[in-house]
Amino acid sequence: FSRAQARSRESTRVAGGFFRRTLGADTPVEELTHEAILSALDRHRHPRTWNAYFTHLRAACNWAVRMRLIDASPVAGLRPKRIDWTEPGFLSPGRVERILRIAEGHPGAVESGVGAFLALSFFAGVRTAEILRARWEDVDLEGAVLRIPQPKGFTRGRKPRLVELEPNAVAWLRLWRDWTAVHAGAAAGRIVRDEHDIRNWKALRLAPHGLSWGNDAAHNAGRHTYATMHVAAFRNAAATAINLGHIRGTDLLDRHYR
Repeated sequence: FSRAQARSRESTRVAGGFFRRTLGADTPVEELTHEAILSALDRHRHPRTWNAYFTHLRAACNWAVRMRLIDASPVAGLRPKRIDWTEPGFLSPGRVERILRIAEGHPGAVESGVGAFLALSFFAGVRTAEILRARWEDVDLEGAVLRIPQPKGFTRGRKPRLVELEPNAVAWLRLWRDWTAVHAGAAAGRIVRDEHDIRNWKALRLAPHGLSWGNDAAHNAGRHTYATMHVAAFRNAAATAINLGHIRGTDLLDRHYR
């Protein structure tokens, strides 16, 4: 498939799931109305979530028009919501240290995966989806580099990217790797067993200390913290952008973090 075809396929998949959850599994595509779709979109209050679904719905509906399944797109006339700039939700170094010390104080199989998740998030800026797919075989602590075979979510076929690991990331990952070897016999396979481990650990260990953040594992406070602190410490926006995997140079970095 070409990149355009791949985007259409993914948008159709996302749109199908969206319609099944919000409008019912048996709604024929020709019965989708502008008002019903707008009402379903408005269930998502955050503009970024609204825009993300809208982008997929627009692409899927345009595809349906091209395939002559419908005469006109039911999302025609809708526009993405305006998103005003807000300061990235980064955590202070002291708070990050307290979080890592709590994980360090509870040796165990779950904590080893959670700790590695925290290290890759706070000290390497790796996206949550990439961490959840990462395997210990992708981590080279001697070379201080992480290989990400499939960057960013559903982008199949995209070339791998390499993330240079800072010394603090290497030190913490070495601790979690050793713990994993003790509890599992070897540090192999997925680094994080299940994303629910992250959510449950935050609720159990961090919430009582007032240190938890976000509502689920996908909240990007760790990535925001890394980006903010890295560009502040090294004053090298290009290096920060490369490690974050930004494909358009420093544009995104300048808009949000610098």
